[in-house]
Amino acid sequence: MKVEELTRRFVWLLVVAAVVRLGCVVFVPLELIPDEAYYWDWSRRLDWCYYSKPPMVAWLIGATTRMLGSYEWSVRLPAAVLNIVTLSVVGALGKRMYGGRVAWLGALAFLAVPGASVSGLLMTIDAPLLSFWAFGLLSVWEALNTRGARSVVWWWAAGMAGAGGVLSKQMMLVFPALTVLYCLVSGEKRRGPRGVGIFVFLGG
Repeated sequence: MKVEELTRRFVWLLVVAAVVRLGCVVFVPLELIPDEAYYWDWSRRLDWCYYSKPPMVAWLIGATTRMLGSYEWSVRLPAAVLNIVTLSVVGALGKRMYGGRVAWLGALAFLAVPGASVSGLLMTIDAPLLSFWAFGLLSVWEALNTRGARSVVWWWAAGMAGAGGVLSKQMMLVFPALTVLYCLVSGEKRRGPRGVGIFVFLGG
């Protein structure tokens, strides 16, 4: 299959996924689950930290409910948007690593995973975590496969993704360690971390 055809199919997949996700959030009349109601209550009192979770989920809910009002769909809207962002980044990473066919198949696989689907319909801490993790992976790949100032910029982007992920869920704390481990064991093929870039990443 030609690259142009794969690109068109991927774009159509994004459009269909966006319509389905947003349609489900807006038109399916489901009450908030306990976790969502808990985070919505946090969003009414924005802060830098909460009792059991980082603040990102409350910040996102607070942004949409302050702009659109407090409804079930406005609480869940960030989840649907972040799910499409994650899908886009997964496709972009697949294309950069292995080409258009993998981008297409990777996007389909992401949509087929039950947990990924749930993260696009319910506003929990996993929705922003997946987005930041995916963008972090893309940024690290670009940083390792470019040189000079551009590589440093990608390392900075990876650091920002890591910081955003930590503000979403504590699981993101393993991302820097896994990244450094990969750099150490991947050998010269990936060129490893060089110069100030890795310190920019870890400092992020």
